[in-house]
Amino acid sequence: MASASSYPTTPVSVGILIFPEVDLLDATGPAEVFGSVAPATTTAGFRVSLIAQTPASIRTTVGVQLLPDRTVDDVAQLDLLVLPGGNGSRVLVDDARQLQSVRMIVQRTSQVLSVCTGARILAALGLLDGCDVTTHRTALAEIAERAPTAVVHPDHRYTDNGAVLTAGGVTAGMDLALHLVAQRYGRPAAEATAAYLEHTWQRVPQSR
Repeated sequence: MASASSYPTTPVSVGILIFPEVDLLDATGPAEVFGSVAPATTTAGFRVSLIAQTPASIRTTVGVQLLPDRTVDDVAQLDLLVLPGGNGSRVLVDDARQLQSVRMIVQRTSQVLSVCTGARILAALGLLDGCDVTTHRTALAEIAERAPTAVVHPDHRYTDNGAVLTAGGVTAGMDLALHLVAQRYGRPAAEATAAYLEHTWQRVPQSR
């Protein structure tokens, strides 16, 4: 965890990729956590934006529509990139153009994290090789097949491999987001944010 003297003095930049049939809470759960840090603490917090292939609104798995803040072509550099899951992630990994656009953003990002079946995007990019990984319980076998050298942890809420992190199903993304808050600003900031959200932060088990 970071020491107080090394806390960011400007907001940490977070991009959340959205696409048709993205799971709503996979995207908005982490967004709510990151966006609530500054109101809950005295830190610089996070600056969150939604990223999509085009500026058009995106229909999620539950029918609610999200409006992206910018397109993949407008992303210069990020501290964190969130890859949510949902039925649309299957389409994304089979679309070479979309996958390449994500790859380009990853190359300009310090840390990338998947939520739920967003892990299949990481697998398609070859980023799960040799990593500790988790995902939604219904997709564990799929991820093991897509990334055969990864170590899949069915009982983990999230895993942290440094530059690549994964979260289990849906709400586990909020726990991973809180883990990253603690990593950037210290555990008290994460606990204060969880209390502000009235969310019980499930911290364990997690890998190294």
